[in-house]
Amino acid sequence: VLFRSAHPLPSTMEEGGAVASNAEVAVNEAASEPAAGPGEGKSDGKAKSKSKACFNCGGDHLARDCPEERRPKATVQGDGVASGERLKELVVPLFGADRNLGSFPTKLHSDLRHLVEMCRRGKLPRLDASRVDTLQAALAASPSSPCTSLAELRGLVECWRSENRSAFDAESYYDGARTAGYTEKLGGGGSQENLARRALQLCSLDTSAPSVARGGGREGLLAVDLGCGSGLSTFVASRLPGYNLGVIGVDLSSEMLRSDAWQELTAAESPLAAERVRCDLAQPLPFRPGTFDVAYSVAAVHYLAQDSLRHTAAQRLDTLLGSLRSCLQGAARPCTFQAFFTREPKALKLFTEASERMGWALCDLVLDRAHGGSGADRDFLYLVAQPPPRAGPSRPPRCALHRGTGATCAVAVEAWAESRGVPPPRLDASHREWLCREHERFAKRLVRLQERCGAAGADGAPLQLDHAAPPDLTEAALARRLAALLKVDVAADAARATERQAQIIAALHGSGESWALPP
Repeated sequence: VLFRSAHPLPSTMEEGGAVASNAEVAVNEAASEPAAGPGEGKSDGKAKSKSKACFNCGGDHLARDCPEERRPKATVQGDGVASGERLKELVVPLFGADRNLGSFPTKLHSDLRHLVEMCRRGKLPRLDASRVDTLQAALAASPSSPCTSLAELRGLVECWRSENRSAFDAESYYDGARTAGYTEKLGGGGSQENLARRALQLCSLDTSAPSVARGGGREGLLAVDLGCGSGLSTFVASRLPGYNLGVIGVDLSSEMLRSDAWQELTAAESPLAAERVRCDLAQPLPFRPGTFDVAYSVAAVHYLAQDSLRHTAAQRLDTLLGSLRSCLQGAARPCTFQAFFTREPKALKLFTEASERMGWALCDLVLDRAHGGSGADRDFLYLVAQPPPRAGPSRPPRCALHRGTGATCAVAVEAWAESRGVPPPRLDASHREWLCREHERFAKRLVRLQERCGAAGADGAPLQLDHAAPPDLTEAALARRLAALLKVDVAADAARATERQAQIIAALHGSGESWALPP
């Protein structure tokens, strides 16, 4: 007997050809029961009764006798939602709190949880139209739900997100357990260190080859790591080859600054090894003017683009960018903040406006990848404190690869910096090759898309693709220019291949906001 049933057993039960009677089943069950101890014997001599466990409420009775079954069932009327269904409260843990979304039929709970998660990620739900319509009807019909439509649910999720960030306190949030989990998850050559390495390359620091100063020897620099956490990004900068690089970490969490991960950095023979300062980035930085040559941050500063209980987001960003600019030397290298800006367009707008108010010469969004071409695009805020020494465009050209976000790429930033006399990004060779190949792949995809959308179907009308929208006028002109370049045969000539690649990249970068083509 593999389970106990509330229903009477049949007179015989076949299992693999064997037949067992009810008496044999009862004997087997009795044999499986533990022997009774002293004084525990049955006085009436009957067999021990079966245990009862209701699957509705867990009580000591059968499910058919459960009081919950006798309760009147709540009903909800609406398209796609049948009447007479049992309703149950849906509580979802979100942003550090349990959020009550109201009472809904239990069969909709899974889809509603998926919908909330997609709203949290800022993505569309992966549900067909009929299931989305059913959820829409259920939200509209539920009297206990705080929202009556999908649009209101998205707004509610964003409101909860803002409330959570406004009340967020790193000092109280990061205890010993969370600090250890953070270090274990992101350390050991993980994402935090890879992002720090890419940010330092955009700051014009070579992460692979030694750097030699003018008089010989290694170049000495002083850097500040804003929001250093447990020191994962600080460790990357302090171990760069060829630099005498002293790094001072700044963070608000005491537990992060006391993490055991700092011990490895403390034992390293480097200037200012494991020096860190507890400081709120929304307060003026406690350093003298003209102190640092380099400033960078990994996954920290985007929290400042939210109002706090006492200050607005604009006030917090003005404080950070104003005090940081005063702490940099006149010939400081560009600063790079890795954070999440494309997910929150308001954050990019707030940072750009604050940089203009505080006198920064450039604040631009760069999209790149941190794992040698794998993984998702990451957001990097590229800032230049002083006006460039040479005349030229005010900012790098937009890259057609990131037209949807209005961002640029590291190759475009490198060309702009060299033309304006700004220390350019120091990309490693493998990543540069990947970026160039990615530009060529994008050019080929755009040309194929233009050819397919320009072809006519059986009825003579232009073909409509399900997976992509047809190119607009600017993209169509760019595709024609790229098609002419891709027709050039460069298989046997490496020099011509390099020249064609440079022309493709120049065409994708264009000039100005409209990607105007070179003659």
